[in-house]
Amino acid sequence: MSKASIENNKASNQRVPCWHVNADPQHIDPSEIAPVVLVHGFMGFEEAAGFEYFNGVKLTLQNKGYRILTPQLTPIEGSTERAQELYNYLQGESGLHEEAFFLIGHSQGGLDIRRALNRSASPSMNAIAAASIGTPHGGTNLADYYLKTGLKVFIQGPFRWVANWIYDDTRTPRKKNIEWPAQGKREHPKAKMNNSNLKRTMTTLSESFQAKEPKATSNIPFYSIAGLAGEPITHKLCRSGSIFPQRDVHDRINPLLQPSRIILQNHRSRFDTRFSDGLVPLGSQIYGDFLGCIPADHLEQVGLGQKRANTKTKYSHLKLIESLIQHMALRARGLSGLEKSCPLESSNDSMR
Repeated sequence: MSKASIENNKASNQRVPCWHVNADPQHIDPSEIAPVVLVHGFMGFEEAAGFEYFNGVKLTLQNKGYRILTPQLTPIEGSTERAQELYNYLQGESGLHEEAFFLIGHSQGGLDIRRALNRSASPSMNAIAAASIGTPHGGTNLADYYLKTGLKVFIQGPFRWVANWIYDDTRTPRKKNIEWPAQGKREHPKAKMNNSNLKRTMTTLSESFQAKEPKATSNIPFYSIAGLAGEPITHKLCRSGSIFPQRDVHDRINPLLQPSRIILQNHRSRFDTRFSDGLVPLGSQIYGDFLGCIPADHLEQVGLGQKRANTKTKYSHLKLIESLIQHMALRARGLSGLEKSCPLESSNDSMR
């Protein structure tokens, strides 16, 4: 960023905080921004046993005046099927009707959004812009590994347990938009899983499949953000984005993701798997208008496992998603986005 640009930002008082700053990243009044649909990823859920997939995001942003929608898609299913569910939700259950909206997807949710946009290509799909966080646009070799080794005995059991836990009516409050099974059965139809469900999911997430998948998303702007854990976000790929400052700090990867990270690093891939968020290679997460990297593993990106900002990196998923919404809203109005507000910084700078 040039000195003149910095001075112009200061003069106009339009310097918007970046993800690591403990301040409110608002440019546009939240009540004036179109509804935002948050799409969960693989094994995701809207809410289960008091936990939210996008941890605390909906309530926090709604209290500020944003309109946030969080559809529940089938937790373990391919993106062809999940994209149809998302499309149906947007056309009916969401209550949006002909109102325009923004889409933000995490992990597989970003692939579902792409599929939904590709298959609709009609005025009724009134999306203004879309964005992804930690999405395997180029696939992940973890999925290829599963497809080649056929670990259904090892993996399928835990996956089915999670799916049933998400929909178990003894733990999750009944919701009007869910048709529960008759005669008090505890397993929800969407939770039923066999090897076919898992195979469709892993195929969707695999590098071999995504290498052949059409990447166009009509004329709707599509932004992407990549997560990186265990390494500083000074990686050269991170520098190609502009919305977040570059710092030589790095996020400590969640122990739950260590096994998957080892598989990533030790099996063939089109990407440099030394750099990932624990589940998805860094290069695979870059798509469309790339906004930059965040120091967060795959779980931390949406606050899974924590509600507060990371005390070391100062990363906050709440501020990230709000900043992303503001960025898309600004761009939709033909204004400069938040990239003008985040100068490159080093560890010598204060962590305000």
